[in-house]
Amino acid sequence: MIGNCENSHPDKELTYTSISIEGIQKDTFVSFNIKQVFTNTTCENTDLTYYFPNESQFCTYETLFNIDGKEIKPSLREKDEAKQVFNEAREAGRHAMFGEDTGNGLNSFKLGNLPKDKTVEIHLKVSFLADIDENGYFFKFPLSTKYQKGIMTNEYSDKPDSFHFSLKVNTQKELSDFKVSVDGTKNVIDSHNATFETNEAPKKDAIFIETPIKDEDKSIAVSSDGYIAISTNPSFSGKIESNSEFYFVVDCSGSMSGARIINAVKCMRLFIQSLPLGCRFSIIKFGTSFETVLQPCDYSDENVDKALNLLKSVNAKMGGTDILSPLQHIAGLKPQPGFVKQIFLLTDGEVNNPDITCATALKNRNENRIFSIGLGSGADPGLIKGLAKKSGGNYIMIADEDNMNEKVITLLSSAIAPAATNISIQTDKPATEVWPSPCPSVYSNNPQSFLIKAPHSENVLISGTCSDETVDIVIPVSKCDDNLGMKQLFARYIIEDYETQILLQRNDELRQKCIQLSIESGVLSKFTAYVGVIFEAAPPPAENPAKRIARHQLQRKLHGSGLAPHMLGGASPMRMMRPNARVVSQDVSTIHQFNDNEEDADKEKSKDAVPKPNVNGSWTEFENMDNELIEKYGKAVAATVAAIAFIRTQFKDKLKEYALIIKKAFAFLAKQNKDVNWEEIVNKYVKA
Repeated sequence: MIGNCENSHPDKELTYTSISIEGIQKDTFVSFNIKQVFTNTTCENTDLTYYFPNESQFCTYETLFNIDGKEIKPSLREKDEAKQVFNEAREAGRHAMFGEDTGNGLNSFKLGNLPKDKTVEIHLKVSFLADIDENGYFFKFPLSTKYQKGIMTNEYSDKPDSFHFSLKVNTQKELSDFKVSVDGTKNVIDSHNATFETNEAPKKDAIFIETPIKDEDKSIAVSSDGYIAISTNPSFSGKIESNSEFYFVVDCSGSMSGARIINAVKCMRLFIQSLPLGCRFSIIKFGTSFETVLQPCDYSDENVDKALNLLKSVNAKMGGTDILSPLQHIAGLKPQPGFVKQIFLLTDGEVNNPDITCATALKNRNENRIFSIGLGSGADPGLIKGLAKKSGGNYIMIADEDNMNEKVITLLSSAIAPAATNISIQTDKPATEVWPSPCPSVYSNNPQSFLIKAPHSENVLISGTCSDETVDIVIPVSKCDDNLGMKQLFARYIIEDYETQILLQRNDELRQKCIQLSIESGVLSKFTAYVGVIFEAAPPPAENPAKRIARHQLQRKLHGSGLAPHMLGGASPMRMMRPNARVVSQDVSTIHQFNDNEEDADKEKSKDAVPKPNVNGSWTEFENMDNELIEKYGKAVAATVAAIAFIRTQFKDKLKEYALIIKKAFAFLAKQNKDVNWEEIVNKYVKA
């Protein structure tokens, strides 16, 4: 969303003069106007190129440039046509600029020549939807090129001389609070309106905004430009899906060494012990190639023991990062009759083919729901979010210092939530277009967004079926001013889907539809480009100008903003996927491997101090069992009660980590005697 302006002198930098960011938030719909100013203090005339991120969550439109007092408002054309206009203008001595999607999440604008001591102004408009959860609405505004979910940020190193950020918030539902992660002037006007403003550049590279909502039902829709954006996090009951095949796919590339691989293994142990009865599971590790550590198998005590033992062989010695190959392998596997595949991907890396990787996720979304977990600051948020979004799953970003277990258990809970299928959306007048299309299933306590082309309506009705019963979700619609970017946001999502389908299979008709929508909406696509011309002579060219911006300058300047080297046309040896990567798919369950994590794993096991439960949620043995419970209900019941009490006593600050284990344990107790209040009995043994 925020870019950098580079010049043609590798050893000299422009002065980042100022940035102004002014936004409006209407419930979950957010719109910003951004203005950046750079000054040529290199003492020479210089050619400029402006780079900024192209993430699917954000829609950038209505770009405007003012170069040395000359305003250029570029227009979109088919890419080859735009190139021709640009080249002809340059040959005629005109000042011209050219902007395109350069791939791998990056856009670039060639802005032409800027005389010394002159300025360039860059104006952008951005629209997007805030996230929704059980507490309310939230979003992070990135001040660098990497957007991270949650609270993970890096130092804001490339600060301008002057900084301004402001936001006006209006909600239809009642605010319970208004939270901003940086210092500034915050004003809660009433229970529906709030403002924030700061003129001080933050220490971190993002501003995190939270608008908690008092209403129990947080779902909301916003109407603007003849479109309605729907954000829902519904809660409904139904059968919990146990007929799932869970594939745990863990990154074992070199960058995962140390604490990350140890935490990832610990995380998978907790995953496996928290799975529902009746499921199946498998473990795959990958780097430059991939290996099946454990073939798909039934969830039994024997197989759980086998899996936990095999995790000792997992280490970070598999080279680079090829995520596509294991995902393609899983897509080619047929699940057991009546089972669906759910993939949990743990990775800290970036890949040089994110577009095709995400396209593969979309292609297989009906059979492969992906829950992606980005570990550390090196994980590509566009890839992590894209895989989850296109496959109908969910995602989390985890900083190295975060409590990984708590977050991943929340993710697992969302994977086994009841689902409403056969989704339809109704308004006062029928919607002529819907995104995503066809409508995906809606999962209880899982966030889901829809955009529809329809006039304003008082309410939106989302209907589906769950466990042979009808699920109706009625969502109120608030009215937002027009011309704030909702039309463009809808087009952005449709264009991205077109691009993905074309990437999977060439389709000239779809390509033309994509080009037409891009030009009509003013939203850039892979098949269009911006071109702008000033019809007067261009200033004298820079003395001995570089033909292109030096790669090392871009890497040095933009690295702090999170741009990966491969986004600039190369890849580091550790990250680069070999063209003919060797793919190994074998069951290594009987192979003994040297394990550099075994000692750490043993330490971790002793530190956790919670003996492994049986797959049915019970324990066979446990310390401090009550003899009366043994005599009345049996040893397994007494051990299970003692185990739950132990966890609630010893890990009262980490109970979310053990939520599914405890849930299974209570389910076991209820099966033994449904008339007993097991919660009350357990609480007798919980120590304060």
